[in-house]
Amino acid sequence: MANWKHKIDISGILHNEEEYPTIEEKGAELSKRIRGFVRFDSYPELEDIADEFEGVDEVEWFDNILDSLYDWGDTTLPPFDAWPRNKLCWINTF
Repeated sequence: MANWKHKIDISGILHNEEEYPTIEEKGAELSKRIRGFVRFDSYPELEDIADEFEGVDEVEWFDNILDSLYDWGDTTLPPFDAWPRNKLCWINTF
């Protein structure tokens, strides 16, 4: 297990079909959650991910954006020789 600098819980969005029944609604809420999570001047690539979620309308596109979010969170942070590894953000999906 890594040491995580940030943690964000998106499980309530991904697994809540009653409140977020469509990909568009899930994407809009994920965008909103990401925008309230951290300042973009620290993580400009996260703003791009939030923008993508805001306009998503296809399942495959949604999955690709989600993969980008996971990749962003899995960024290794210094010191790079530390164990366990230091990572940017734990993204809780369950």
